Amino acid sequence: MASRCLENTPEDDVNLTRFLRDHADIGAYYLAAGIMRPGKDSEPKWLDGMILKRELSVKRASDVDELDVEAIALRVIHASEDRAQTSEQG
Repeated sequence: MASRCLENTPEDDVNLTRFLRDHADIGAYYLAAGIMRPGKDSEPKWLDGMILKRELSVKRASDVDELDVEAIALRVIHASEDRAQTSEQG
C-alpha cells in the first residue's frame, strides 16, 4: 500500500473538533485538494476532482494496533521523533 504522511501539530483542536461536529450533523464531507499561498487570499484555490465521502473512521493513536493500516502513519511519526532524539544526543 502506498502512503504519504504529512505530520502537522496544531496549537489546538479547534479545526478537528469543528470537522467532527459538522460531520456528525451533516453525515458527509468532501475530500479535496487545494492550494493556499502565504500572503494571498485566505481561501484555498480548489482543484478539480472533489470526492464526496460519507464514512469516517477516527482512532486515538493509543487504540491503533500493530497490524492496523493506521499504524503506517504512527511508524513514520515515531521514526521522525527517533531521528530527532538521536540528533539531539549526538
